[in-house]
Amino acid sequence: MRTSRRGVTLVELLVVIGIIGLLLGLLLPAVQNTRMAAKRAACGNNLHQIGIAIQIRADAKKGVFNDRPTDPLRQSWRVKLLPFLDESSLDKDYRRDQPWDSPSNLQLLPRMPKVYSCPLSNVKEIGKASYDAPDLLYYVAVPPGGPPPWIPDPNRLVDNSKSRSHSPTALEISDEFTSDWVDPNFVASLIAMFQQGQLQKTCGGNHSNVFPILFADGHARFYSTSVDPKQLVEVFVGTRDAIGLEQ
Repeated sequence: MRTSRRGVTLVELLVVIGIIGLLLGLLLPAVQNTRMAAKRAACGNNLHQIGIAIQIRADAKKGVFNDRPTDPLRQSWRVKLLPFLDESSLDKDYRRDQPWDSPSNLQLLPRMPKVYSCPLSNVKEIGKASYDAPDLLYYVAVPPGGPPPWIPDPNRLVDNSKSRSHSPTALEISDEFTSDWVDPNFVASLIAMFQQGQLQKTCGGNHSNVFPILFADGHARFYSTSVDPKQLVEVFVGTRDAIGLEQ
């Protein structure tokens, strides 16, 4: 006896397509959120590695994070950390007897350590660093006119990580304000934006409404861009405890 096989009707096909579309609509945001969380974790790991390098360097200097400003050619804090990031070859190729923007040093831009770039950064230019340090290791790189008023006295020595676990050392900068990783200058326009309270634009570009801060003990935490910029500045200059910042 022959049996007839009924095909799938148009209505049934449309129902199946609708269900698949609904499932994709539910799954895609979850996948995107998972990817964002993974990249945010990778960003935090970058800062953690930088923090470890800072601690190792400080230990080698008997617990002192900062250098006194005796370097006439001025080196970026990122350059100073190269030997402690397993970048001995790159450190050897950097010409400390020449200005940071000399042809010999600028040709090292494509070799920027990966740890200096946030996984969420969309910067197309080569050698742009996502992380900057308004205070730590930075007064060796102040502009000729002197440091901005919110950067501490150049002669101050920062306490070691054991006693200042809540002392901030670096933070992430939005793509618009990134600079060459060998550049020792803190971007003047960025300082102005900080003073105007525009954290969303200066720090929240890569992570939307949050940004990470690296602390002296090596841990990184994400803070809301709704934080009072004045409080953030006070934290970086050491007059306010970071625990009080809104998260």
